[in-house]
Amino acid sequence: MIVLPVAHNHSWFTLIFNFPRRRTTILDPMINNGNRLVDEIRNEHIKLADELPSAQMDCIAEFFDGWAPKTKGWQNWFPKLTTGPWVCSRASSGVLAFYFARQCMGTKLQRTLSPLGDEIDQYRMMLLYEVLGLDGNIGQLPAKFNLCQNEP
Repeated sequence: MIVLPVAHNHSWFTLIFNFPRRRTTILDPMINNGNRLVDEIRNEHIKLADELPSAQMDCIAEFFDGWAPKTKGWQNWFPKLTTGPWVCSRASSGVLAFYFARQCMGTKLQRTLSPLGDEIDQYRMMLLYEVLGLDGNIGQLPAKFNLCQNEP
């Protein structure tokens, strides 16, 4: 599978290309916000997902010897992402797109989010910690971050 977080129209969603199943999973945290028709959003995502295979094939040819996946007969799938009512802001869509990319296990999310509670903020902090702590990060870490790193 190839997982691709996508920025589009000032928000984020995740595409997961499952080559053995020839299925594109489309995970959009903002799809059920109610500010646009779901079918309109889905059609927009499908159009983008259908444009990417030619670029993918160029990358596959460049980086993988002997792999020639089938490009015809793919299906698009929009799984249910949460339980209960859900509204996601554009600002949070990037965090959730990465969460969905990380939690997707092919046919379901390993762990779904509740629309209530502070899970999104916890995941946002974890992402920040991981980005700031990347090997080779030459930026100066904030003092608060250094204190967190030294705690048991």
